[in-house]
Amino acid sequence: MAILLSEFNVPSQAVKDHISSPKTFAMRLYRHQNGTNAQWHCLDKLWTLESQWQINATNGSAYGIPQALPGNRMARFGDDWKYNYQTQLRWGLHYLKERWHNDACEALQHEYRKGWY
Repeated sequence: MAILLSEFNVPSQAVKDHISSPKTFAMRLYRHQNGTNAQWHCLDKLWTLESQWQINATNGSAYGIPQALPGNRMARFGDDWKYNYQTQLRWGLHYLKERWHNDACEALQHEYRKGWY
């Protein structure tokens, strides 16, 4: 199934209000793409393990909250990927949907087994 980038460009209330934290923004987008509460808790654990939710987190060539490898993969979602958590999270949720069928718990279990997702 093809994923349309426009699915991830739907403004949330958080974007409109400019008061969102990275976690609040991610939670709203993930729920928008039908992530469950249980899956949200897995995603929170996953990105805490990966980056502590820091936009400038690095691990080798991996970068950002979702630890894109290489980091510039996120440029597909915006030229501001190095410093805009919203761009990073849109890319990360798109990756989760494509690679892990939108199941953050599956991705987290893989992270525990292999050290990456």
